[in-house]
This record gives sequence, C-alpha cells and structure tokens, in this order.
Amino acid sequence: MQISWKLTRDAIPDALWQAQDLTALDGDQVIGRVYQIEHGPGEGLWHWALTGAPQSSCSTSDVSGHERERGRAGRRLLEAYRLLHQSHTRGAA
Repeated sequence: MQISWKLTRDAIPDALWQAQDLTALDGDQVIGRVYQIEHGPGEGLWHWALTGAPQSSCSTSDVSGHERERGRAGRRLLEAYRLLHQSHTRGAA
C-alpha cells in the first residue's frame, strides 16, 4: 500500500469541495475522504468514509464514522482500509 493524502478539490477536479476536505489514495485509487462537517448537529466533527470499499462486504459502521479531531478521523479511515484490504487478501488466497 502506498497511501497519500490530497485536498479533495485537487484529487477530484470539476466539483465544489470545501477547504477542509481531504482524499486518501492508495497509489492512484481513491480509498476515502475525511472532511469537517460545517452545519447541523454534527457541526465541527470530522466525518470519515471509506469510499473504495465494496458495500456488500461491510457494515456501515465499518466504513464511516465521526471523530472530534481530523487526525483521528484519518487514522480510522486508514485502519478500516487496512482491515478490509487484509480480509480481501486472505479471502483471495
């Protein structure tokens, strides 16, 4: 795995993304996003979502969540990706 982070507006052009929106990539493959919620009951929290996961193999709690800190949200996203990657690697063996 070669994980890198980019601002989502740089990783996925031609869309409107807020400044506090980051995309995680494994090589060239988008694996997920972390962004700060700007409005509503979750305002100020950081949402993380594993967008590169096959939905049929995961429950919602395995692929997304909220954290108070950006760094924690990023770590949760990467942890979920690694777990998913390991389970698919074992399943393919």
